[in-house]
Amino acid sequence: MVITYCGNGFEALYLSCYSVFIAFKPFFMKKLTRQPALFFCMTALLFSMACRKQISLDTDNNGLTNKVNAWLDAQKVTTSQDQNSRIDMLKNELDFSRLRIEAPWPEKDFIIIPLKSGFKSLNNKGKNAVTVLLLKAVKQADIIEGNIVQYVPANGQVRPNIPPNTFFNIYNNVSSSELDGQFTFLSIRDKLLFKVEYKNGILFSSGITRPGTSSTVVNSPPQDPISPPPPACIDWYLVTTYYYPDGSTSQTEEYLYTTCEVSGGGGEGHDEEVFPVIAQASWTVEAAGSWSVVSTESFNGIKKASEERGGHFTGMTHNSSTMNAVGITGGKMKWVETGVITNPHGYTATCIISGWISFESLPHNSWAYYVPNRPKTFFFNLLDWH
Repeated sequence: MVITYCGNGFEALYLSCYSVFIAFKPFFMKKLTRQPALFFCMTALLFSMACRKQISLDTDNNGLTNKVNAWLDAQKVTTSQDQNSRIDMLKNELDFSRLRIEAPWPEKDFIIIPLKSGFKSLNNKGKNAVTVLLLKAVKQADIIEGNIVQYVPANGQVRPNIPPNTFFNIYNNVSSSELDGQFTFLSIRDKLLFKVEYKNGILFSSGITRPGTSSTVVNSPPQDPISPPPPACIDWYLVTTYYYPDGSTSQTEEYLYTTCEVSGGGGEGHDEEVFPVIAQASWTVEAAGSWSVVSTESFNGIKKASEERGGHFTGMTHNSSTMNAVGITGGKMKWVETGVITNPHGYTATCIISGWISFESLPHNSWAYYVPNRPKTFFFNLLDWH
């Protein structure tokens, strides 16, 4: 099924004129040259038939489904199971039953495939984003390129889909009342490339990822002395330009992630994303009966899929240790922390805590005992990183 889309006002005019024309076709054919209003309607009808911005709701897309899946498989690299698994997740969540094709130009098509709710992106978490796979193709034949696109409507609205001709308007810098919110363009491996934000149909900001200076990953795990040194890495930033009604602009720069060149067998390699991440965890220092001493630690790390445990620690902070006492009568349990040692190193991080436990109602701490050097080791792959 093909729908010709030329804008809401013109579409209504076309439908009205067409309905009148069908009903009174014999009369119109006789009077057409003498009736300017009828001539205008016929002109609108003919123009609409030539409109290029067509939307096709593909109801028989088995061939196209196979073509899309084959193109996605061709984007995989043999040296990165992590990146390949992201492509497989993308394939599994494609909703081909809602596929639509837009033809904004004579030589190219947009193939737009919504993603199901099971697709979990690293971007725009918890923002009710409408997510699609956007493919550019030569008249549904050869797929040229593809992006994951996330649409976050303005003011927390929830919308079921991306409005028709949105991508034509974005790529051609056309203002439209349908453009209201943020559109984030990602690679098919879920890496941020650029984003645009519109307010009331007018472009408000545009951001693009840009490499910074070369760097090395700090506090990397110990290297084997006979192994080659770790590869150089590149820090990536989102540079956002804001546009104001008076014609002025401003820019901001935000660090995103780091990529490192990873070599594979046969000389093949790829850029691997290296994300800074944070986590928090609590553990029991000492406990008996209805009381316990609980300590909370915060961690910094680098997430890197090629490493044995998925990344390594870069920092650790001891937050606090507290006494939790339930059902104690006749007094109050007290905990005094006297010493803390933290040691993040490679894939593990260790915290050692010492302190005194006492019962406050007894004079001169007559009931008290010392907790010496209680250790706790944390493993990178077992923490809940964000």
